[in-house]
Amino acid sequence: PLEERDGPDDLNADPILRPLVELRDYGSLFVSGVAVYPEHRDRGIGTRLLATSEQQAVSYGLTRLSLICLEQNQGAMRLYSRLGFREIDRRPLVPHPAWRTCQGDAVLLTKLADPDHRSSVRDA
Repeated sequence: PLEERDGPDDLNADPILRPLVELRDYGSLFVSGVAVYPEHRDRGIGTRLLATSEQQAVSYGLTRLSLICLEQNQGAMRLYSRLGFREIDRRPLVPHPAWRTCQGDAVLLTKLADPDHRSSVRDA
């Protein structure tokens, strides 16, 4: 669960990470990463992983899921859109030689958690 904290502000983060730190949907279950090896994609694994995350959000009593995706990751953006995630904010990425991809925006996406989604996780 992503909760607002009292104390020092994370906005003093390294400028390269700042766009990612600024994108927050407090009160949601934040999915920090979804990854499927390329040879296993298009088999519903990502969908099942996110369904499990949705089930977890409901079990915590949360009404939303959130995640950050790079806008140029079109495959992931299509998956998230198909699953009901919607853009609520974005920040431009800060170029850095250590990043494979540092162009475009980081996009904050959220989805309402469906309390009845539990049964579809077992069926998937």
